[in-house]
Order: sequence, then C-alpha cells, then structure tokens
Amino acid sequence: MAAVKAEGLKVETVILQGDAVSALVDYTRSVSGDLIIVSQNGRRGSPYWLAGTFGKEVGRVAGCPTLTVPDGSASNAAAAAPFKNIVCGVDFSESSALALGHALVVAQQSHARLTLLHVLERAPHEVHNVSLKLKALVPAEALNACDVDIAIESGTPRDAILATAAALGADLIVIGQPRTTSHRVVMVSTAGAVLRRAQCPVLTVPEARISEHMASRSTDILTANM
Repeated sequence: MAAVKAEGLKVETVILQGDAVSALVDYTRSVSGDLIIVSQNGRRGSPYWLAGTFGKEVGRVAGCPTLTVPDGSASNAAAAAPFKNIVCGVDFSESSALALGHALVVAQQSHARLTLLHVLERAPHEVHNVSLKLKALVPAEALNACDVDIAIESGTPRDAILATAAALGADLIVIGQPRTTSHRVVMVSTAGAVLRRAQCPVLTVPEARISEHMASRSTDILTANM
C-alpha cells in the first residue's frame, strides 16, 4: 500500500482481490468509509462492464452513498466547489429523504442551485399540493447558502429525471436507492436506468440509516478502478 499527500489530502492506493463489488464494499466497511466513487463504465470482460452496473450493485449493498461518474464528465473534481447545478429526485420515500439531506449538504457547501424534482405518474391535479410538500422539506436556513427550485414533471421517473437534468445542464443528480424487495423493483430499476444513461455524475444514497456524521460531511472517500 502506497500513501502520498495531495493538496493536503491523504491518498492511499489499495489492491483488492475477489469479486469487485464484495471486495470494495467489505473494504469500505473495514475503514468506515463515508463515500464510494466509481466509474460509470466497467472494464470489458468484467461482469459489470455495462454502463452503470457496477455503481448500481455497489450502491445496493454499500452502507454509504456511491458517486458514479461517467467518462468525460464535465465536473472538475479539483475545483473547490465542483457541483453548482444539482437535481435531486424526491418521491417522499425514506431513501429519497436521505438523498435530499445529502443534496442539501452539497448544495450549501458549494453555494449551488438545487432543483427538487417530483415525478407525477398519475393525478396531475395534485401539482399544487406536491409543490407545497416539496417546499416544506427545505429548512429555512438552507436558503441562506443555496438556491432551491421546485420541478414537477409527468411520465416515468427515470425519463423525467434524465430529461430534467439534461434540460437544466445539471452537473450532479442525487437519488435514493432503496434495498431490493419485491415491491420496490420499480425504484431500483429507476436508479439503474439513471446510472446507465446519465451524462453527469450520479450520487445514489442507500435507504439504510446512516450516521449523522456521514450525512453532514464525507471524510473517507474510496475511488474504485475496475
């Protein structure tokens, strides 16, 4: 294991063996990692070579958020505030509530614009009530550090999230990723579809409860190279 200092950050290189997902998740847990960063495209010949597959599987079993970054992403990871235009999908589930918490933290730290997106698949007359519910989720103090917009679209969640992010020129999408169960297959497939097709980084936040420290500040970051 080699360790170097880079702009005040400690960077360590670790080589793991075994199944890529299991090895990465086990190592993350062993060091109490707060954030995992993976590429959107896996290596050819890998079981996870399809775009977004590796990030989806890591996010499904990891206990911390996973950031999936597409090749050629315009985000400048070296910048002090790399994300300035964030879209967060909110369906009022536990996982999306946790995702919103992370999105608000990133938006406030970056003084970014945050768009809360809810997708109505039915009952379009509920737009006003949904808008009020979304606004109620944002603490008043958060508005001092970032701009928050509300967007309500119709259609399938995956298509609406991707279309809204593209239309707004988003440089980060934040979505919840619930544990896979028979009645949550739709939400899991939404995360998978967004991870496959997004043109900007996607932060997936697991449904499992995480610590207050983890929700407020990510300090141990693991970047995986398959």
